[in-house]
Amino acid sequence: MLLAGKLEYHIPKDEKVLKKAVEERSRILREARTKIEKFLNEMITDKKLRKKTCFEIFKKLGI
Repeated sequence: MLLAGKLEYHIPKDEKVLKKAVEERSRILREARTKIEKFLNEMITDKKLRKKTCFEIFKKLGI
């Protein structure tokens, strides 16, 4: 889970910093979900894409 590695961070005690960290994590998750949804929609319609290996799929997703 390379994506999970990006989300690991030290939990700050300052409330403003914590709020910013939570917003950043939410943004990363939202972007990942958008990429995956877009890719799955492409995969449904593109026959060539269905034949790709897992490595090629992860590379396209940027993971």
